[in-house]
Amino acid sequence: MIAVGFLVGMLAYWFNAYNEHEVKGVNIYFLLGALTLFAAYTLGSQIESCTLKMPFRLTAGILIAATVRILFDLILDSSTHNLFPLELLILIFVSIPMGYAGFWLSRKFKPQK
Repeated sequence: MIAVGFLVGMLAYWFNAYNEHEVKGVNIYFLLGALTLFAAYTLGSQIESCTLKMPFRLTAGILIAATVRILFDLILDSSTHNLFPLELLILIFVSIPMGYAGFWLSRKFKPQK
């Protein structure tokens, strides 16, 4: 689940410049929320043993991906990401609620087997 979160974080966070909030015309936080919702729904509907810890594990993967990107940018130019704690907080506030929404949807609307 952390690996899936890492992939979500990569897709939402790694393909834009550090000072831009859009990837191919889509806001990165909207993209992050949509991908987190989709990932949580997919994981919750495919893995029976998923618990309420799953959104936190997704968020941990997203935070790892964002931290790697921030460290990479800081190595290139140390004046970037001077507000990185706020960036990580925004990622938490977007990904945890969407993760819970996806988990709830996966339990509410289980696919027929």
